[in-house]
Amino acid sequence: MSAARLLVDGGGTTTRVALWRDGDDTPCVQCDGPSCNPRSVGRARALAHLDDLMHTAWQRRPADVDALDSVWLCLSTASTRTALDDFAAGLLDLPSSLLHQAADVWVTNDIGPLLVHDGHATDRVVVICGTGTGFSAVNHAKGLTARASGQDFLLADEGGGFDIGLQGLRAAVRDTDGRGPHTRLTRSVREWREVGQEELFDLVYGSDEPKVLIGSFAPFVLSAAQEGDACARGIVERAAQELVDGARAVAERTELTGPHEVLLVGSNLLGEQTLLRREFEQRLAETVPEATVRPLGGTTLTAVRHIAALLPGDERLQQLLGECVPLRRFEASGAEVAVERSNSRFELAPILAPVLAEMESVLLSGEAILSPEVRRFEEAFAQYIGTRHALGVNSGTDALTLALEALDIGPGDEVITVANTFHATALAITRAGATPVLVDVRPDDYLMNTDALEAAVTPRTRAVVAVHLFGLPLDLAPVAEVCERHGIALVEDCAQAVGARVDGRRVGSLGAIGCFSFHPSKNLGAAGDAGLVTTNSTELAERMRGLRYFGQRQRKVHSERGHNSKLDALQAIVLHHKLPFLDGWNAARAERAARYRAAFAGLPVGFQTPGAEHVYHLFQMHTDERDGLLAHLKDRGVDAVVRYPRPIHLQPAFAELGQGEGAFPVAEHLADHLLCLPLRPDLGDRETDAVVSAVREFFGRDGRRTG
Repeated sequence: MSAARLLVDGGGTTTRVALWRDGDDTPCVQCDGPSCNPRSVGRARALAHLDDLMHTAWQRRPADVDALDSVWLCLSTASTRTALDDFAAGLLDLPSSLLHQAADVWVTNDIGPLLVHDGHATDRVVVICGTGTGFSAVNHAKGLTARASGQDFLLADEGGGFDIGLQGLRAAVRDTDGRGPHTRLTRSVREWREVGQEELFDLVYGSDEPKVLIGSFAPFVLSAAQEGDACARGIVERAAQELVDGARAVAERTELTGPHEVLLVGSNLLGEQTLLRREFEQRLAETVPEATVRPLGGTTLTAVRHIAALLPGDERLQQLLGECVPLRRFEASGAEVAVERSNSRFELAPILAPVLAEMESVLLSGEAILSPEVRRFEEAFAQYIGTRHALGVNSGTDALTLALEALDIGPGDEVITVANTFHATALAITRAGATPVLVDVRPDDYLMNTDALEAAVTPRTRAVVAVHLFGLPLDLAPVAEVCERHGIALVEDCAQAVGARVDGRRVGSLGAIGCFSFHPSKNLGAAGDAGLVTTNSTELAERMRGLRYFGQRQRKVHSERGHNSKLDALQAIVLHHKLPFLDGWNAARAERAARYRAAFAGLPVGFQTPGAEHVYHLFQMHTDERDGLLAHLKDRGVDAVVRYPRPIHLQPAFAELGQGEGAFPVAEHLADHLLCLPLRPDLGDRETDAVVSAVREFFGRDGRRTG
């Protein structure tokens, strides 16, 4: 598979991100978005905008982003090397940034160094038409920067874009309303007035004051022209002719007389607006019939070769060019490979716009408690799991507590669960007033030892909480058989296995009640804490519906002492929009886990035996050298962690159970030997390789066995 590079044009009023595979002429995916200019939107928002665009590209073409080898940043609004470094470092500081996957990050503050070809054999002229946003030196050159370089020729000619930019600036100067560089352009194209070019040039470059941003004005001109405005139409025609004249000038200057290509290196004008492009192509065909036109995907960044195409003679131009930061590799310290990223940008990118719009609507309505948005998610989740009912609650812990209380479990009752689970499982049992009775687990899949279940049942046993751990579902058939024989309830703790299936049925539909956590770290995570219960029993659903709302089954009538445990509308909105992506994210986790297993073959390590459809909430590796490996991985920037260093019975909070060391030997052994490696659906090839390399390095040194 060929490598991929991410080319970012981060200047002016819009930002463009294009993902290219090596050897391709056009990008495989391109995303346009709001400004990433820190001077206009602020540094934090600018960084967030750019990271969102990169993750939108990931969502559209994940396989290509996984092959990401280099990132090329053109941040034309960064006027100095220090500012450029600061912005690039800010991107690397974002924990979810795709830049962590790239071997190389290259930066410049002008498009010139990033232009031209990728090794094509044909003769060509490259025409760049921008909007005049930053009045950059290369753009302002208007044909003076052409020079032959082998078979490749560069024309950095702002042309019509510069002309339209001047007209926009005229309107902006006249319409200043006290907001400085953020002036809103409100005048009609018919009201433009002439201002001399030298006057405008001095206005832009004559002081260090912030400049008016005018790039977004060009689409307005084109729109007006397409609607029949004569003034705007004349500007577009003039712009097209200037571009044609520039292309001819470069061809003549470089003695390019035979057939050649004119590559339209995408601007906001030529790459996307058909009117200017149509005018340009028509005029070029009339005057230079030997030229053929080919657009390059609408992005100003089309190559990765540094060319300085300059002609001497313009002192002002040379001065401005001296302020440009040459293309260079950005040196940054390696970022940690994180185990998990709560609500990472790659998860939020495809849903952020509708989520924010719906959140705004809810906030303005003032109806955020048990609103239609909550019911919508409950219905969608019930359909996904395959149950008749789903009720949103405040957390996974509340889900377990309400489930047990709905089953009339309380003081004097016992509930069986496993010793190696998160504290909340046993905590919920005690919150209901019952006593946890622990059983050991199996050494191969780390799940409940069903052979030990029968011996744990007593006359006081009222339920079994079966835990689907680390993403692997427990086969509930033998558990259900024990429960049915003794007349006890089966409750599923599905917090770590949302989406997993056993024999085609999803967890949460196999017992009397299924309990889910939507903590942000889970495979399906809310923006904050959230949980949910599922059931096929209408009676249990109605009971839990009352319990979650102060024990109310009808308005203002409290049938029992319930809880304040409601899923709010804002969390429901996030979960509803994420749910369609869940199966794809789970599949990505499984694919990364398979790569780990294959890469670690022959090493003295073990893994959770996948007996069913594993959704890999966590990837746990068993090794006798856990602590040494953990320290080694931390030293290599790999954020491995120990999830459960103590089983439930050895936690101080459950000392009253009276079960010390040796009570559950398998659970205790796993607590001393399991190590959680980074595993996320957005874990890239480079991050995966870094983890694999660090693990193999540890076991390959000091004579350790590697096979």
